[in-house]
Amino acid sequence: FPVTIPRQYINALVEVFREATRVLRDDGNMYINVGDAYCAINGFERASAKFKRADSVGAKANTRSMKDLRKEGFQEKSLFLIPSRLAIALQKRLGLIIRAEIIWFKPNAQPSVVKDRVSTAHELIYHVVKKKKYQYDYKGSLEPGTNGKMRNRRSVWICSATKYRKKHIAPFPYDLAEIPIRSTTKPGDVVLDVFSGSGTTGIVALALNRSYIGIELNPNSVNEQKERIS
Repeated sequence: FPVTIPRQYINALVEVFREATRVLRDDGNMYINVGDAYCAINGFERASAKFKRADSVGAKANTRSMKDLRKEGFQEKSLFLIPSRLAIALQKRLGLIIRAEIIWFKPNAQPSVVKDRVSTAHELIYHVVKKKKYQYDYKGSLEPGTNGKMRNRRSVWICSATKYRKKHIAPFPYDLAEIPIRSTTKPGDVVLDVFSGSGTTGIVALALNRSYIGIELNPNSVNEQKERIS
C-alpha cells in the first residue's frame, strides 16, 4: 500500500471513486477489482504470490509497527478485508448500490509459499451502480450452462491469469474486461478505467467499438499501454 494503514488506503480509494461517480452516467455501471493483503510485522503479506515485488516495496515503505495496526483493530497474519471495507465505504459515504460481489477464480494461480493457510486463487470484483435503473444487457451477459443451454451469468468468473508480462506486474486477462463491457455498454459508449495499468481494458473496449479513456499515474505503464493499444 502507498499509505501506512488500511484506513488511509480506503479513504484514498473513496475519493477516487467519488470522482468516478461524478462522471458516471446515471444509467452507468462500475466494476471494481481490488486486492487484499495480510497484516504482517514487516509490512504487508500479499494474498497472492504474484505480488512478491510489491511485497518488498511495501515492507520498506511501511513505518508503522504492529502496535499501530492493533489500534486499528488488526492482528498479525489476519486479512485486512480491504475489498469488503471498500464496498461498505462506497455504500455509506457515496450512496452507491452494490449490485453483486463477483469472484474472479484463477485456475492457473501461482502457488503460495506459506504453509499455514490455503493458497489464494481468487480476487473480488464489485458491480456498482448509481441508480436503481441502469444499462444492462441480459442477453449479452449469458454464458453456456452445464446442459449446453445459455443461462444467466453466475457470480464466479473463471479467467486464467494472463501470461503477458512486461513492466506491469498484474495485467488483466482480456476476458475479465470483456464480460462487463459487453453486458453493460453499447457500441459507441465510453469506457473509463481510472487505474488503466497496462491498457487491457482499452484494448478490449476499442475492439468492441467502444470509446476509451484511461487514467494512469505511472509513466512506465502509460508508455506500455500506448504501445499495446496502438
